[in-house]
Amino acid sequence: MKVAFACFAMVICTGVAADTITLEPSSDDAAALERARDALRGGGEIVLRGGTYRLARSVTFTAEDSGITIRAEENETPVLTGGRVITGWRPFRDNILMTRMPNWRPGDFRPRQLFFRGARQTLARFPDFDPDDPLYGGWAFIKGVLSRTAFAYEPGQFPRRWSKPQQGEIFIFPWFCWVSDIIPIDSACEDCGVIRLVRPAAEPEPRLAAGTHYAAIHQPLTSGNRYYVQNLIEELDQPGEWCFDSDDGTIYFWPPVPPDDLREGDIEIPVTDRLIEIKGTHNITLRGLTFTKTLSMFPPRYLECNAPNSRGFSVYLENTADCTIEDCTFDQVGGDAIRLEYDSIRNVIRRNTITDAGAMGINFNNTDYGGFEFPQWWKIDVLRPLVAERPWARDNQVTDNVITRCGVIDKFGAAIKIHGLNCRDNVIAHNLIHHVPHVGVAITHSFGRNIIEYNHTHHTCLEMADTGAFYSNRVFPFPEVPDLADCTVVRYNLIHDIVGCAAYEGADKPGGSAAGGRIRTPYYTFGIYFDNSGTLTRIVGNIVADATLASVAYPVAVANLNHVTNNILLPSRACHALRIARGKNNLFKRNIVIYREPTVEPQRAWAEYAVKDNDYNVYWHDGRGLSDKLEYKFGQWRDDGDDANSIIADPKLDERYQPAADSPVWKLGFERIPLEKIGPR
Repeated sequence: MKVAFACFAMVICTGVAADTITLEPSSDDAAALERARDALRGGGEIVLRGGTYRLARSVTFTAEDSGITIRAEENETPVLTGGRVITGWRPFRDNILMTRMPNWRPGDFRPRQLFFRGARQTLARFPDFDPDDPLYGGWAFIKGVLSRTAFAYEPGQFPRRWSKPQQGEIFIFPWFCWVSDIIPIDSACEDCGVIRLVRPAAEPEPRLAAGTHYAAIHQPLTSGNRYYVQNLIEELDQPGEWCFDSDDGTIYFWPPVPPDDLREGDIEIPVTDRLIEIKGTHNITLRGLTFTKTLSMFPPRYLECNAPNSRGFSVYLENTADCTIEDCTFDQVGGDAIRLEYDSIRNVIRRNTITDAGAMGINFNNTDYGGFEFPQWWKIDVLRPLVAERPWARDNQVTDNVITRCGVIDKFGAAIKIHGLNCRDNVIAHNLIHHVPHVGVAITHSFGRNIIEYNHTHHTCLEMADTGAFYSNRVFPFPEVPDLADCTVVRYNLIHDIVGCAAYEGADKPGGSAAGGRIRTPYYTFGIYFDNSGTLTRIVGNIVADATLASVAYPVAVANLNHVTNNILLPSRACHALRIARGKNNLFKRNIVIYREPTVEPQRAWAEYAVKDNDYNVYWHDGRGLSDKLEYKFGQWRDDGDDANSIIADPKLDERYQPAADSPVWKLGFERIPLEKIGPR
């Protein structure tokens, strides 16, 4: 039975069961969705016609709603938005308009996004945003640090006197540029050139401080850090900028068009951070919907430097099984596009497009985890209680998604992330991830096996340092639980242009520079990076090109029983194919290593026997074999029993990284990498 919108009220009143209810935008879209949900308990479809659905609050689906699908009408585009149209604009001065935020009271949310005709506008800032160099232009730099909450700025840096400095904030990459932060200003002294902040950078919650990982409580301000000041009326000096006065809820905006050209509905501000919530249920499907313009909840107080820190999620799943999100678009949401919390079992997230998210794209998370320092070596008695208390992420599929330009407001995170969970065979496959400020795929503080395969990842780590296209931190197998006895698999991925960026005094890792040498980029990145991790991992059949320090790295802690096989590694900057600290029984076999810099070493290991089995590899120094220095070392290596069957030869790769038919790699047992299968299908 199909029930159209016109007779929808009758369905509610009579209690008639309907397997399909069709909705159109209304004056209260949240209420309409809730009535449809209630009418369909037991299963059915809510079909949304094209148009804009304004949700002033999230719509929640729970256990009694199992079996409901919310989908788009065929060939139509329903848009679910958390944006509120802002009206009542009047002149303030020059080209700047002003109005009050409706129903806003002191202490309510602080908006971080304003949209004009669907496009996110710039929160007023100094230095101004530089459209010609959007990543590395438009920055100020800390001259000197006076305390955890005070720093000196460079003479003449801020030419205007601020009437309300407490309305302003600094956006900053503190310390070694591992995280980003937005910190309210306490005061500014123009005469002495000092800005004082309300709190330190990246400060953890007090309840976690005693056990919090070092990096969470030690992200201090550092000389040379890049930052800008935002949300001050004096810095609202060009079209497209806006700011918000939290004393009285006044919005100021310089529109990109003359005031007389403004139309009803041109200007929106998000008022809710969640649009759809799915809690404690199974078999809920979202299909063909567009989600946009949600409230950003960043920054909270930091939990831990690897934990997700934003608190806004346009679609939120909690303790769910067999739910599906497919063929949806997430555009300019304020936090994570999709957040899955606690137990997540057999959920499917596929064929979605995520662009310009304020924080992460897709995030499996355990919010209750925070601050426990995993050992950097194997201590099973320490790990046992951690395993027992963790929720599970099992048999989930994240496939065929396109994710780009996420991390607009909260730079730290990943396009796809798993954090603080017990894991079994979650598959992250056939995704296209590109142009993100930090990591492509990250797994942190978790146990068990996740499979990352057939993804195309490029132009990652554009704005942060000490990171990688794939990143693992404190991820272990746990042999006492059979489902956790294996660990990470990274196979058949195409990974290239892993950039890296930092600004701090004394930055000296290999790389380039920008902003007249004030910013280091490319800088301090790895292709596949196991940070404080590395046991029983399998790195197979990947193509990794253009990292700064290493293509594959286990540079911290003890790396044991890892296999790096059948990869094509092109460390074309001053880095290594494999970088490993110490450990035992690791294997590096049937890899193709091509490099250009004559000082590059194919491997860098701190412990003499960190790599037990090196063999059947092909090494090539960009047209020369090996440099003289390394050819001598290669001979020594063979004398010690390594690379007995490896060769120095041109592998004859074509422009798509495929060895030619007469390449010498085939005689060594190298297997073809199925490049045509990589990326969305």
